[in-house]
Amino acid sequence: MPARSPSLPSVYRLVFPLFLLFKLPLAWMAGLRLEVLEGGRCVIRMRHGYWNRNPFGSMYFAAMAMGAEMSTGLPAYVYLRQNQKNVSLLLAGMEAVYHKKAVGRLTFEFEDGGDLIPCLEALAQSGDTCRTVLVSRCYNESKQLMAEFRFTWTFRQR
Repeated sequence: MPARSPSLPSVYRLVFPLFLLFKLPLAWMAGLRLEVLEGGRCVIRMRHGYWNRNPFGSMYFAAMAMGAEMSTGLPAYVYLRQNQKNVSLLLAGMEAVYHKKAVGRLTFEFEDGGDLIPCLEALAQSGDTCRTVLVSRCYNESKQLMAEFRFTWTFRQR
């Protein structure tokens, strides 16, 4: 049976906040919202506000990193759950480049599922570990690039 790509019906956009509330309460408090999860694409939205601000009037860098991490990790998580794989996910590294002061409504876009799925499928073949670098880009409402994040994910067969 061929592996299914990570995509969810739109009803999961409504369930996503409940998932965050019970599994990742800090992400729920920061206001992460799921916009798109289909194929190899994931878009997470977050609005600058009280719970994710810093003293300088912009979004706290760690809140931005949380949104970016979610946009790269959620497709892997969903793929593994849908295909009933017993694999551990570990974030092994992160690099970030911040371009502008982040205020307003931000979107974190991951569109490179082409590296993720082959890595996870190779893991099923070899039974060892797999490592891949996934990139998330953060944009403001005007589609200006605010930041870029590179996450190194390690997957290991249990």
